[in-house]
Amino acid sequence: MTSLDFAGIVRRIRRTAIMSQRDLADASGVARSTISRIESRQLAPSLENFEAILAVARCRLAVLDRQGREVVPYNGGGLRDRAHRLYPAHLDVREVGPNGEGWWGQLTVQDYVRKQPTHTFGRLRWLYEQFRERRETELD
Repeated sequence: MTSLDFAGIVRRIRRTAIMSQRDLADASGVARSTISRIESRQLAPSLENFEAILAVARCRLAVLDRQGREVVPYNGGGLRDRAHRLYPAHLDVREVGPNGEGWWGQLTVQDYVRKQPTHTFGRLRWLYEQFRERRETELD
C-alpha cells in the first residue's frame, strides 16, 4: 500500500490543465477508463502511465531526501571491473596506485596470479563510514 494520493494528483493535474478525462487521455496516451479508475481509487497507475499523465502538466516524478533535496540516480561513473561487472553500489570505489597502493589484494595476490586492477572498493564498510563522517562528504 502506498501513501501517495494518485487520485488527488491526477485530479489536480486535470483541474490545473482544465481538461476532462477524455482530454487528459488523448494528451497522455493513457486510456480514459484507466484515468477514471485511477481517480476513483480502483487502480494505482503504473509508473509509465503516471509519468505520461504528469508530463501533460509539465511535471515529473522526483525522489527527495529528508532535507528536501532531489536524489539523483547513481551510475557509479560507469566503472567496471576486468570482467565488465559494475562495482558494488554500496561501497566506495577508488583508483589503485601505480604500485598497488590502496588495493586490498596488494599483499595477498602475486603478480603472476592476477593482474592489478585499475580500481578497487573498500571492503571495510565501517571504516569508510567513519571516513565520510570526518570529511562530511556526500556518497558520490
